[in-house]
Amino acid sequence: EASAAIQPMPVNPNPVDPGSLPAVDPNGGAASVYAVLASMGYSKAAICAILANMQAESGFRTTAVGDGGTSYGLCQWHAGRKQRLFDFCAQNGYDVNSVQGQCAYLDYELKTGYGGVYSALVSAPDTIEGAKEAAKVWCIYFEVPANRYQRAEERAAYVDRYWNAF
Repeated sequence: EASAAIQPMPVNPNPVDPGSLPAVDPNGGAASVYAVLASMGYSKAAICAILANMQAESGFRTTAVGDGGTSYGLCQWHAGRKQRLFDFCAQNGYDVNSVQGQCAYLDYELKTGYGGVYSALVSAPDTIEGAKEAAKVWCIYFEVPANRYQRAEERAAYVDRYWNAF
């Protein structure tokens, strides 16, 4: 991706104060991500949808590297999105390898560039069915993996694990 494709980051309409996020075990996996996203106000359904996708993307490893080094982190942010993750964390006082930093960027990215996905998350019924539908939307429009419609169905099936755990 050419550097000209990287746009300046728009202002976050609801910035997250790094000091307001809970301290979490950096190796805490799904539980750590759940705690941080819950502190930001996301519903159980929204969080379980996100967790189902993170499981597939990174196995909850904040330092996961994919696509030949072009993707990084919990959500496997790719190319320009990866660079914007690093820039966001540097500009906002986060460790790019932290759950807090990556979740803050995820929140920022949803609110400034993925409004349709954000709307689907916050309007999803707070039920396991709502979480599964939100997981599909997240996969298809936020993660955009190869074979995304097939992957969306697979990831929706992962929701059960997190719904029952939390």
